[in-house]
Amino acid sequence: MASGNLQWAAPKPLKLDGNVSENSRKFEEHWTLFEKTELKGRSEEERCSYFLLCIGEKGREVHKTLTFATPETETNQEGVTTWKRTTNELKSAFKTYCNPRKKHYVRTTQIQHTESRRKRKHRPVCDCFAHSRSNM
Repeated sequence: MASGNLQWAAPKPLKLDGNVSENSRKFEEHWTLFEKTELKGRSEEERCSYFLLCIGEKGREVHKTLTFATPETETNQEGVTTWKRTTNELKSAFKTYCNPRKKHYVRTTQIQHTESRRKRKHRPVCDCFAHSRSNM
């Protein structure tokens, strides 16, 4: 086995169709491994650039619509631009985008189920012709 520079494959672009939640989980898992191996010692700006390259074209379109607490860059009085955003902010924003309202959906389903049980419980006995004929 040869020792030396081993190049790891970058994650495949994030798929934003189908099961987006599962696709996001797989992408994040691969990204974490890639970040630990290939991006060790890189600046935060480089890491963010790699992240935006790896999420693919559709992911970058989504990125343009997301809002962040911190600006991407900041320019000081001397005109020097510094990078402010972190990869953790990017990952968090995409995680929120890909897993929008799981808890709300579950809660809504539970409420609907409870209401339908109540309705069934208080139904009047059938007074139809077929029901009366079966009791003869």
